[in-house]
Amino acid sequence: MGLTTESLKILFFSRNLFKDKKILALGNPFFSEQRLIETSLDKKIISEIFSIDRNKRAEYMFKRVFNSQLAILDNSNEEGADWIYDLNEEIKDSSLKGEFDLIIDPGTSEHIFDLKSFYKNIFFLLKKGGIYFFQVPLNGWIDHGFRQYSPTFFYDLCFGNKESLSLIK
Repeated sequence: MGLTTESLKILFFSRNLFKDKKILALGNPFFSEQRLIETSLDKKIISEIFSIDRNKRAEYMFKRVFNSQLAILDNSNEEGADWIYDLNEEIKDSSLKGEFDLIIDPGTSEHIFDLKSFYKNIFFLLKKGGIYFFQVPLNGWIDHGFRQYSPTFFYDLCFGNKESLSLIK
C-alpha cells in the first residue's frame, strides 16, 4: 500500500473538504519523499515528515498539513494500526459508527475477499455526507490482490445506489 503522487495531489487540492476532520486510513498510507516533492509541498514540511518514524509519518502529515486527526485500521498492528479488524467480517463496534469524515483506501479493497462486507464496513464507519477516497488497481495489475477493477465499477456502484452515493471524481 502507499499513496501515489496523483492521490497526494488530489488530497492536497481537496484539503478544505476535510480540514479539521477525522480521517481513517485502511492500512498505513505510506508515501515516499519523492512523491511529496512532486506535489510541491513545502520542503521544510517534507523534511519534518521524514525526520520521524516511518509508521508515524502519515499521522504527522495529516495533522501538520490538514490539521486533521488520522487513525489507521488494519488487520494487524504491524504498521501502527489504531484498530485491528478483518474487513471481511462485519465491524460491530458501535463507537466507530459514523465516526469518520474521510476514509482513505490506499489499495486495500482488492485484498479483501468479501466485497459486500468491505463496503458495508466502509459505510458503517463513514459519517453521513463523508467521503470514501479510493486508490485501487485497474485492469492490467496481474497477481495483485483478489481483483482488478473495471474503470466503470465505481460509476456503476454509485448509479445503482444514487439515492445515497455520488462520485465526485
